[in-house]
Amino acid sequence: MKFEISVLDVLKHTVKKALPSTEDVEAAPNKLAGAAKDALPFTAGGAAVGAGTYATIGGLGLAGGFGAVGITLLPMIAIGGAVATVGYGLYQLGRQDQE
Repeated sequence: MKFEISVLDVLKHTVKKALPSTEDVEAAPNKLAGAAKDALPFTAGGAAVGAGTYATIGGLGLAGGFGAVGITLLPMIAIGGAVATVGYGLYQLGRQDQE
């Protein structure tokens, strides 16, 4: 029995395994939209915490060799939303590792 494998067959197999299937490509936007929808409550909650922190503490400042910069309400909201979104992403990453 003769067994032959051509270089072309190996390349076809490698490319087929490396590239995503058509179904995966078509499903990607729906997966991203679902992930964004799931992360929205965390982002909004983080933004509310940022606004609450500003309301409780007041303005913050950073001082250094460059001078001083004040952090007002909008940056605090943005920082709260960003930190919450990163926390949600890390939570989802941990869940994927357990599956």
